[in-house]
Parts: sequence; C-alpha cells; structure tokens
Amino acid sequence: TWFAVDTSGRTFVLLNGADKKHHHQPPYKRSRGLILLDLLSADELIETWGQINLTSIEPFTLIVFTGDELHQLRWDEKEKSYLQLDTAIPHIWSSATLYEKAAIEKRKIWFNEFLESTTGTIDPDGLLNFHTSTEVKDKENGLIINRNQQLLTKNITQCVIEHDRFTLTHIDLLQNKQLQLTEIIK
Repeated sequence: TWFAVDTSGRTFVLLNGADKKHHHQPPYKRSRGLILLDLLSADELIETWGQINLTSIEPFTLIVFTGDELHQLRWDEKEKSYLQLDTAIPHIWSSATLYEKAAIEKRKIWFNEFLESTTGTIDPDGLLNFHTSTEVKDKENGLIINRNQQLLTKNITQCVIEHDRFTLTHIDLLQNKQLQLTEIIK
C-alpha cells in the first residue's frame, strides 16, 4: 500500500526512502506498505508512530494529512523522525531512492514556478495538470519518468478533500485510464 484514504478523510502517502538514498539490503521483516496500514488503523497516529518497532524495515517517508494537520514521518533504518508541517503552505516531496539531490531541487523549482503561475488559488485540476504535464520530455527526472522501460511512473493518484467528502482520482498511465471515486467523510 502506497496511498490510502479512510472514511474520516485521513490521507496517507508512502514514499520509498527517507531523506537520502539508502542501500537496499533485503530481506526486510515487513513491507513498508504494511506499516502504512498499521498507522491507518491506529486511533492515535503519533502515539502509535512512537511505539511501532521498525527494526529491519526498509527506510521510508510517510506523509499523513488528518484534516487539520499535516505530518511527515520518516524512518532511515536507524531512527524515526516526526515533523508537523504547516497546512497553509504547499509542499512537494520526491522519493530519495529515485532522485539525486540536484533533481529533487529542480523538481522543487518546477513546483514553485507552478505556484507562482497560479492566481493565488491552487485548484485540483491545475495541480493534476502540474503532475501530468510538467517537464514531460525529461524522462529521467521529470514528474513522469521512464528510465529505459526499467523504472517508470505507472500512475498518478490525487485526493481532494472537501468539507464532507473526498474525491480520489487515479490515472493509470500504462492503460491510459482514469478512475474517480467520491466518498462521504464520516
């Protein structure tokens, strides 16, 4: 599991790696996606994060939006970190396992240019367009990559949370299909 939304609107996004590229050293005790599911089912997110044992789990970054709070949870094979982020400020992340520092910085520049081009309001269609259309010719480090058919972006998923509902849009880039689901937030 790399992306999950529950009926209360809590949204979880899993990225491979922490703040820098690590050496892949299997076998790992559990999948990072199962850790996401453990946290998704927890009543107390931060308390559970503090208690969960991540020994022999591959490094990851987990972004969690809880409706009024934005959290960044990281495991780097040695220690956990927790950062509460400002929900009023746009953020962008890139997987540390896929992109070198220079590419991550370049992607931040693209994001800031996108933000500057908006008229103060970021709308869901504009953000989805940013993810599907920015630097499409850069197959190595663009937002949609294809590194010799070995490593490629297979899909884009967006979750838009409104007052009483969320809409999940999933674009399957391999089959050129788009699915959309709207659910009431309880």
